[in-house]
Amino acid sequence: MKRRSSLLDNVNHPLHVIYVKMHIRNLPKPLRVLTAAYFFASLGHFAHNAEFLCEYPNLPDWLKRAKVYLAWIAITSVGLVGF
Repeated sequence: MKRRSSLLDNVNHPLHVIYVKMHIRNLPKPLRVLTAAYFFASLGHFAHNAEFLCEYPNLPDWLKRAKVYLAWIAITSVGLVGF
């Protein structure tokens, strides 16, 4: 009986800690499509909010376009680190 390959087959950490390195190309295609769709949808959402920030009522004066884009970068970075 042929043994199934595992993501753990290529573990070569010096302390033998289980470490799995995922690449986007290893994900199933539907998950890759959903990830790309989320990336562009969230970018579009934040860009719209940043560009039309002056039209939202009762926002604090300290909230500026650059801070909205920085918030998107921070949220996206957390997702990339978690991936």
